[in-house]
This record gives sequence, structure tokens and C-alpha cells, in this order.
Amino acid sequence: MSPDGATKNEIDFIMSTKKQIFNDVSVINAVKTGSDHRLVRGTLNIDVKLERSRLMRSTLRPAPVHIHNAESFQLELRNQFDCLGSSVDDLNDGLDEISVALQQLKNNKAPGDDGITAELLRAAGEPALRVLQKLYNSVILEGHTPKAWSRSVVVLFFKKGDKALLKNYRPISLLSH
Repeated sequence: MSPDGATKNEIDFIMSTKKQIFNDVSVINAVKTGSDHRLVRGTLNIDVKLERSRLMRSTLRPAPVHIHNAESFQLELRNQFDCLGSSVDDLNDGLDEISVALQQLKNNKAPGDDGITAELLRAAGEPALRVLQKLYNSVILEGHTPKAWSRSVVVLFFKKGDKALLKNYRPISLLSH
């Protein structure tokens, strides 16, 4: 029976896709909710390590370990980007600097919001170097960075102590390369 005495519906079970996740489900009548609904209390059984790893796997996109047929990938990139006009004159031929910077990026790292990994940038070869050069020159000449450079994916990593306290987690921002 509801608090208003007229409604006779009540929750007698909680649906879950995981077996035995809820225990000791009960209704708390003493709490006034301002409606004809009653507060339901239950105990959750969650394996924190398992759930954290599941969330991490769903948040982080897997990096391609090996790019198959890099030559055809580079040719397709070259064909797509050759049709774009050159809006920025080259400040200098800094392709070597960009190439060295790409080689120094670590493998198997989580990508940022754009999903582009270091392995993908290296596999793209010379066409990607040209596009990156135009992008960097544009940033230098115009003094404005793309909005995407200010976005990140924030993931919380547990440090130590009580796992229920937010202060025991460290936020890590995953930025694009």
C-alpha cells in the first residue's frame, strides 16, 4: 500500500542483468519523498577490481598493434589530402622534426578523444607528416589551437586507502597526440 492509501502497486523485485548483485532489498517507510513513492534500500555486491577493468576496457579504445599493408594506407592518405589546397605556406621544411617527434612517441598508449594512436600516425607516413606540418604552421601563424586540443578523456585511478572516498582517486587526462 502506498503512503496515500489509494495506490496498491509496490516494487517486489529489482531487475538486474547480473545474478546476485542486489541483496537485502527493503522499503524504508520513515523517509518522506514528497510523492506516493517509497524509498527502496538494497545492498550491492560489486567486485570493484572487475568492474574497474571492465570500465577501463570500454573507455579505452584498443590500439591497433599492426597496420596491415602500410603502403596502400599511405597511398590512400596521400590521394585524400592532395586534393586539399595549401592554405598555409610552409614556415620551413620541418618534416624531419615531426618525423623524429613521432618516432619518440611510446607504443601501446591509450589514445585521446580522437582515437588516434602513435602507431597509426607512424603508419600513415609522409602524407600524415605533410598534414601535421600544415596544421602546426597554421597554429604558429594564426596563434589559435584547434578546439579538439583542449578536450580530453578523464579516467580515475585508485591510489590507496578507502575505495569509497573520492579523494583516494587520481584523475588522469588522456590527451590526443
